[in-house]
Amino acid sequence: MEATPGGGLLVSDSRTRAVLRVNPTTMQPDQALPVDGKPLGVGLWGGRVFVGNATANTVDVFGPDGTWQYSFGSGAVPYPSDLAIDHGSGLVFVVAGGTREVKVFDLDGQSLGTIAGPGPDQAGLRAPTGIAVDERRREVLVSDYGEPGVAAAVKIFDYDGNFVAAISGDGDCGALGCSGGFSRPQGIAVDGESRIYLADALLGRILVYDRATGRALAEVGAHVADGGTLRVPLDVVLGRDGQLVVASNGTASLELVP
Repeated sequence: MEATPGGGLLVSDSRTRAVLRVNPTTMQPDQALPVDGKPLGVGLWGGRVFVGNATANTVDVFGPDGTWQYSFGSGAVPYPSDLAIDHGSGLVFVVAGGTREVKVFDLDGQSLGTIAGPGPDQAGLRAPTGIAVDERRREVLVSDYGEPGVAAAVKIFDYDGNFVAAISGDGDCGALGCSGGFSRPQGIAVDGESRIYLADALLGRILVYDRATGRALAEVGAHVADGGTLRVPLDVVLGRDGQLVVASNGTASLELVP
């Protein structure tokens, strides 16, 4: 999911195999961009729409009118679960879930290398899912499910691939939820004050962290079982006027979270 300059949204819908343009007033789709495959991560630059295609294992690029223009990353981005674009430098960061790496490309699809990958140390990615960029700090933030014995985390790298920090989701997590921490981090967003917004698919809420300290600031939204509107939230973006918009997969809806 990606916010557009006009306050609308771009939302990938793997069921219909399309990227939907969502009207900011009605919060309903008013245009569909067909994708020849399963669309996952989506980004926007200069009117062009960049889509991670999990069927072709490519990033597909569409023009402002929705027509396919070119694809890149073939063989390099197996299962492109998410992507993020630095609009100032024109860098495209892609999570290659199949190889547990973060790949970097320019806007034309030229490979610029790998900045993160699997490994046994704290910097190693176990099961990366979502990605965001903090353009001001020139940092890449990756949400990672972890693995048995290794807690979920948000892992932070600079643009040169140096590991900077991690926010651990370590907590007492079980089948019914967690007491502290997080366990199934999905989409991630960063605001101009470097606050991190993290969707936890299991908890059914958005967790807010301070980037500078790694300290938890708040939990917003709530699972439908607790009287909220979220069930399996997969992504979060800052919409119009800083409003949080959450893609709630379990309810097949977009939800505004105060």
